[in-house]
This record gives sequence, structure tokens and C-alpha cells, in this order.
Amino acid sequence: RFCIEQIEDEIIKKTRQQQDMLKSLKVGDRVVTTGGLYGTIVAGGDHIVKLEIADKVRVDMGRSYIAGKVEVKETKEIKESK
Repeated sequence: RFCIEQIEDEIIKKTRQQQDMLKSLKVGDRVVTTGGLYGTIVAGGDHIVKLEIADKVRVDMGRSYIAGKVEVKETKEIKESK
């Protein structure tokens, strides 16, 4: 029983962290989506953000489909590997 409570607490903690990250997103942030697309937020609303995924290529994305922020270092590594 104690183990189940620990797991539940960990799930709640991770869910809160994800929600806080989504709320903190702002224009200019580099992000990766749950589908693996990398982009930069160029406009945003409460539920939908506009991502620029390539030069002059912009898509609307549900905010909840953003998996996380991407560090600039990671972005440079991606460009260098092409």
C-alpha cells in the first residue's frame, strides 16, 4: 500500500511539473512536441500556440501536445548533425 501511494505522489508531481511548464511557455521558446517536431513559438494563446518549424513554415499546435522546452545547445547539435 505504501508503494502505491509513492507512485501516485510521483505521478501527481510529474503532472504538476508538466502543467507548470505549459503555462510558462512564451513567444521565442524552443520546444519539442509529443510527435517529435521541433519549433519556436511565434504566437500563443491559452490552448493553441503557433510554432515555426522551418523558415516561413508555421503550424498551429495544441499547447498540451508540447512535450517540453528545448535548450539552445540541443538545437545546435541537431543542426550540426544534418
